[in-house]
Amino acid sequence: MESGRTMADESAGASAPVSDRWGDSSLVGTLARTAGVACFRLDGDRRLRAVTDGLLDLTGHSRGGILGERVSALFDPADAARVEIGLRRLAASDEGIESVAVTATADGETTPCTLGLGRAEGGVVGVLQPRSDRGDADHAQFREMVDYVEDYAIFTLDTDGTVVSWNTSAERIKRYAAEEIIGERFDVFYTAEDQAAGVPGRNLAEAVGSGRAEDEGWRVRKDGSRFWANVVITPVRDDDGDLDGFVKITRDMTERREHARQLERERNLFERALDAAPVAILVVDADGDVIRTNIPEDVERTPLESPTGYDVYTVDGEPIPPEQRPSRTVFETGEPVYDRELRVELPEQGRLFLSVTAVPLTDSEGHVDRAVVTVEDVTRLKSQARQLERERDELRAELDDVFARISDGFYGLDSALRFSFVNERAAELLGIAEHEVLGNDIRSELDPTERFEAALQEALDEQTTVTIEDYYPPLDAWFENTIYPTESGLSVYFRDVTERKEREQALARSRRRYRTLVEQFPNGVVTLFDEELRFLLAGGEGFADYPFDAGDIEGERIDERVPTELADQVVPHYEAVFDGEERCFEVAFGDQTLQFHAVPVRDDDGQVVAGMGMSQDVTDQRRREQELETRVSQQAVVTELGQYALAAEDLDRLFEQAVTAISGTLEVDYCKLLELQSDGEMHLRAGVGWRDGLVGEATVGTDRDSQAGYTLLSEGPVVVEDLRTEQRFSGPELLTSHGVRSGVSVVVGTPERPWGVLGTHDTEPEQFSEQDVAFVQAVANILTTAIERVAHEEKLRRQREQLAALNNLNAVGRDIIRALLRQSTREEVEALVCERLADSDSYAFAWVGAVDETEDVVVTRAEAGVTDYLSDVTIRVDDSEAARGPTGRAFRTGQLQVCQNVQTDPDYAQWRERARAYGYRASAAVPISYENTVYGVLNVYTERANAFDTEERAVLGGLGDVMGHTINAIERQRLLMSDEVTEVEFRIRNLFETLGFEGEPTGTVTVAKTIPTGGDTYLAYGSADEAAQAWLDDLVDLVPHWQDLTYVGTVGDDRRFEVHLDDPPVLSLLGAHGGRVETARVTDGDYHMTVELPPDASVRAVVDGVQRIYPEAEMLVQRRTTLDSRDGGHRGLDLDAILTDRQLAAVEASYYAGFFEWPRESTGEEVADALGISPPTFHQHLRAAEGRILTALLGDDGATAD
Repeated sequence: MESGRTMADESAGASAPVSDRWGDSSLVGTLARTAGVACFRLDGDRRLRAVTDGLLDLTGHSRGGILGERVSALFDPADAARVEIGLRRLAASDEGIESVAVTATADGETTPCTLGLGRAEGGVVGVLQPRSDRGDADHAQFREMVDYVEDYAIFTLDTDGTVVSWNTSAERIKRYAAEEIIGERFDVFYTAEDQAAGVPGRNLAEAVGSGRAEDEGWRVRKDGSRFWANVVITPVRDDDGDLDGFVKITRDMTERREHARQLERERNLFERALDAAPVAILVVDADGDVIRTNIPEDVERTPLESPTGYDVYTVDGEPIPPEQRPSRTVFETGEPVYDRELRVELPEQGRLFLSVTAVPLTDSEGHVDRAVVTVEDVTRLKSQARQLERERDELRAELDDVFARISDGFYGLDSALRFSFVNERAAELLGIAEHEVLGNDIRSELDPTERFEAALQEALDEQTTVTIEDYYPPLDAWFENTIYPTESGLSVYFRDVTERKEREQALARSRRRYRTLVEQFPNGVVTLFDEELRFLLAGGEGFADYPFDAGDIEGERIDERVPTELADQVVPHYEAVFDGEERCFEVAFGDQTLQFHAVPVRDDDGQVVAGMGMSQDVTDQRRREQELETRVSQQAVVTELGQYALAAEDLDRLFEQAVTAISGTLEVDYCKLLELQSDGEMHLRAGVGWRDGLVGEATVGTDRDSQAGYTLLSEGPVVVEDLRTEQRFSGPELLTSHGVRSGVSVVVGTPERPWGVLGTHDTEPEQFSEQDVAFVQAVANILTTAIERVAHEEKLRRQREQLAALNNLNAVGRDIIRALLRQSTREEVEALVCERLADSDSYAFAWVGAVDETEDVVVTRAEAGVTDYLSDVTIRVDDSEAARGPTGRAFRTGQLQVCQNVQTDPDYAQWRERARAYGYRASAAVPISYENTVYGVLNVYTERANAFDTEERAVLGGLGDVMGHTINAIERQRLLMSDEVTEVEFRIRNLFETLGFEGEPTGTVTVAKTIPTGGDTYLAYGSADEAAQAWLDDLVDLVPHWQDLTYVGTVGDDRRFEVHLDDPPVLSLLGAHGGRVETARVTDGDYHMTVELPPDASVRAVVDGVQRIYPEAEMLVQRRTTLDSRDGGHRGLDLDAILTDRQLAAVEASYYAGFFEWPRESTGEEVADALGISPPTFHQHLRAAEGRILTALLGDDGATAD
């Protein structure tokens, strides 16, 4: 290889110098000049754009044959993919890539190499190194290359970080000789802080893990000095890929970093100076373009640098062409232009005056290439200068006019006290002629007094103004002289004050006369004052309340001694005294009220020579008068409210008048009336001053922390002077949100039975008087009386209404009960009750509803006074929202339900609008029931508020019971009298297993008859065969409603028994549908029951009801049948028709208990005890029943069986 061969690119050719292609100062250029180094450079398409001679020697290619080819042409096809992956990794991370690749020579040979890829010189550069042992010559070439690099310290480390090689740049930068550093660890190059933080070890670990580690920071030289370095560490591996050491490249960046920081500081300093400049500064180039300015971009540039569209003139108005403006002149002449004043005319700002300075800036050759232009707007200064000139001219003319028209005497004296000027007024007053005295000594012309002459000399010697009042005997006059020193002598102004001096003398005489009076003036202050409002005399007992004596203010002006607030009110009245007026007035000063009387003091000729002022503190008097006025005003309010409250029916109007009257009378911002609710909250019933929407809606808590709650617990009124400092309670949100600071609150009602709280509040701290508190309490008492009166009258009215309604209801009830006895169907009963109630005076309308069990909704069975009331509303009997009203609750509970006020009852909220539409205010839902069966609900509505008291409820409840008994009787009658019935047969398999009975019962138990004994109790009679008797007692224990089993006799081998039943669910269910149990039998553990129902009864409802009670029950048969066997039972007698319930129960119980057997199986006492009645009562019922049966059988109108 020849050292002259270099890398060349396709565009430059082989003859192009290396410096033109790589750059002399770059590390890549150094490598390119190094003989034997195989390097190449790629363009963006990964095509070869430059190669070194070393690469051509390695691969055997010619430069012309390889340039422009893709990089893959250099490598074995098997390794082309590895090279492509390396290039992609380089593109993704910009970090150097090292891999193994096999090159392909031009003649097909292959050479294993190490391939390094990196970015340099604006492209991708690759270096190929054959993977054979390096000889001494190659090592020397590398050492020469490394040593040649001046800007980089390049050295190698072993795997432990020990320095094993050292180049000359490393020695220059780090200042270690090779023999000093080789063999030492490279940690010495790091600062103590980095060593403690483990930075050296992390750098090596990062290089091993990532293939390269780069860092920038402080490093340490041999002498301990620091330098800023850029460091790259690359791992070196042997042919087997094992770590062999590291190459470390360090570049000293200290000067570059400091230079960059210095530039940044200078730039920041320049920017701050430019921004802080009080004038506009522009830097322009030779073409007139602005390259830097402190004028923001959104502000219009100065017209001088925008020659088009603006005209520029001299101050005198001469036009200046663009080429002659300061910013252009400096480029032509090279000389600066300072403070040149120009005038511009702008379309919006109008005429402006500008002061412009332009200074040239030269390049290295001395040519002007830029100019700095400063522009200052001096329009205001020019305007002010012109204004000052005008004012100066006007002042000169004015002074000339003043001297000509001056009313006082004026003359001038030179330093020798000779006249230099005398005005007309001075000549007139002194009786001299100006032309006769000019130049003459004043002492020879006027014969001044010694006192006046001394004053002239003092002003002349001391050069100070001297004022003197002096009597001039030749003219019998007093003059006030003011002597001013001047540059040439003295100026003397004087005026005749003879009249004033005479007034003062008269005043002095008056002062002596008044002093005794003044000093003895009771309860106040008396002063004499002159026309300038100076105190001439002061005295009076009132000075005892002031921090100064009367004598301290004599000789001082009123506005100098008296506080400004007071002087501003007094001075106009005192000045009027000298116009001959007498003034009486009062002023408020602090917390005082002062009464003044000012009169003129005249001399013997009637001239006003002084004024006399008399003042007295009338604060207490006015306070008493104010309290009296307030008391009278409050009493008038109380009287008026009291009279109105005596007959007021509308409490809300009374409340409104009360809070308005309190607010106006006490002059407070807010007043409120809170009503105590049943839930413990207080409702804002009435108020003044509160924000819109609060009165009638807002609530306040009654806890002790609120003023209202504290008031309810207090024995008297509660007064708050400042809520912010109040310790007893805190302010509720209603008060604090309105800025309330003070107030009074009292209980309306009595402490034991409070109705609410009346309160008044203000946004300023306030001290309420006892009279104010008593006033609020008086209004509260009036409201209490009115509320109690209206409540009492309302109670009486309701009682009258309720009594009338009760009387009416009793009459209607009696009429209904009589009529019910004549009804034969349930529909007739329900319709009759609704019609009679709707026709009464007490109720608006009524309807009867029953449950549609398929949907659990209420349907109408009868109605009067209204049509299709339930057509657009749904009432349910489940747990839904639609079941919360009185009707739903009555069905669920079987109890009478009322709503005494539909507008306030929360459970009635969803029907409130409906109530308004139908015009009712209260309603009652009366269950129609018999025993535990609810046939329906009777709903009654009235326009009376708070209707349905205890007595009315009792009558309505009784009416519901009568309807239930009647409907039950009709249903039973229908069942007994009907030729057809519906029979339904049920079965429960393994009844004892269902009840939890252990064992396998056999035998049969038959229940023959069930007799109601009152309430929800029954007597059941039946028989059990011998096998069933073993478990019959256990059955009583297992069935909850079976109680007190008693054996009452035998029938063959069977034993008859009597058992008490308590609220048996199936019997109650059947009773509700007019049915009964025909047979009930338990055979070998299975239960069979046959029930009879009226033909039109709801079989589905009965079946569903039985299966709800006994889920294991099966319906076996449903059939329609006739009752032909009825005649054989009672021989055609209708026992239900001829006997009462008690008589029928006595007969049936006696029969089934064996009372009629002989010998008797049960005594009368035992049957009576079973029925729960006394023996005499039992025998009475039984004898009556026997008599009626015999009469029916044997009487004249009795009928025998067919």
